[in-house]
Parts: sequence; C-alpha cells; structure tokens
Amino acid sequence: NTKQDAETLDFFCRSASILQNNAAARWLAGFACKRLNKTPEAREHLAKSIALDSAKPEPYLALGEILETEKPGEAVRLYCRYHDRFYSPTGTKVFTKKIRALLKSRKGAVDFKKIRIACIGNFTLQPLQPHLEAACFKAGIDPEIFFGGYDLYIQEITDPQSDLYKFKPQITLLFLDSHTLLPELYENFYEIPPAQRLA
Repeated sequence: NTKQDAETLDFFCRSASILQNNAAARWLAGFACKRLNKTPEAREHLAKSIALDSAKPEPYLALGEILETEKPGEAVRLYCRYHDRFYSPTGTKVFTKKIRALLKSRKGAVDFKKIRIACIGNFTLQPLQPHLEAACFKAGIDPEIFFGGYDLYIQEITDPQSDLYKFKPQITLLFLDSHTLLPELYENFYEIPPAQRLA
C-alpha cells in the first residue's frame, strides 16, 4: 500500500550510504517509487538494481513497464535483454506477453514489420508458438501465425482451397520428424556405420 511504499522509500533514503550499492534495496526502492508515481526515481533505482545484479528478473519487468509509456523502443530492448538473460519456457511466455501487450497498447509506437507465417508438418506444432513469436519479436517482426492440422501437410500443400492457401502466408515453414526425413537412419540406426550416420 501507499503507506508501506512511503516507509520503504524513507528507510532507503535514511540508509542510502549503506544501501545504495545493494541490488535488492535498489529494487525495493524502485518498486516503491513506481507505485508512488515517482517515475524518474523509479527508473534510476531499477536501472541501478539491474546493473548491480542482472540475475533478478523483477527489475527488468518493472522498468520495462515504466518505459512502455515514455520510451516504448527502449522497453522492447529491455524486454529482449530480459529474455536473453532468463531464457526458459516461462521466460519466453512472459517476454512474448509483454511485447504483444505493448504492440497492442502503443500501436505505431514501435516499428515492427507484420508478416504472416504458416507452420505445417507431421507433428503437433502449437507448442512452438511462443518460441517462434519470441524470435520474431527480437528481429522486429510482428508475426501472424497459422498452424496446420496434425500430419495434414500434404493435403494443405496440394489443395488450393485449404486453410493454408486462404491464410496467404508470406513464409511457410515445413516441420517433419526424423522418421519421415531419414527413415533408413531411424529404423536401422545401429546397423549403419558411425561414419555413414554422420554423412
């Protein structure tokens, strides 16, 4: 609450000589300033917290939320740093959610190119979406992604009336499992000499 935030900030100010190089203290002071709408101070504390200890995700996200309003381009770059530093399934979902919300709330504020991307193949592809989106966002691309049906890639490619053609992709990615691509290697792996496997 406001009182607790004010007390946190007051304690930091009174103990600044001791706490100014403490990353956790800077994060708490920055978060308190953010909630109290002391934006310049919040930016300073959060940026210092990241500089002192880049292993904590919270300062990145809090500072990014401030920059979204003032400098959306810098917010994107900070969120990219966050994703580089905290790459994981959870980190990727947080990253894509932040960028997607920013693109929606600040239309035209950041220069992302819209591209339609189709993904077809012979296994379940939807789990790739956050990772594909993340890679696109970091390249300055705002993707619209189509996922084909499970193992329907031949029908989708050969039927001009399929959903794939209706989507009109600018890029189409074909994903095939190893059994389909290299059936002889998949079925007779241990019968093939090691040198031939690598070839």
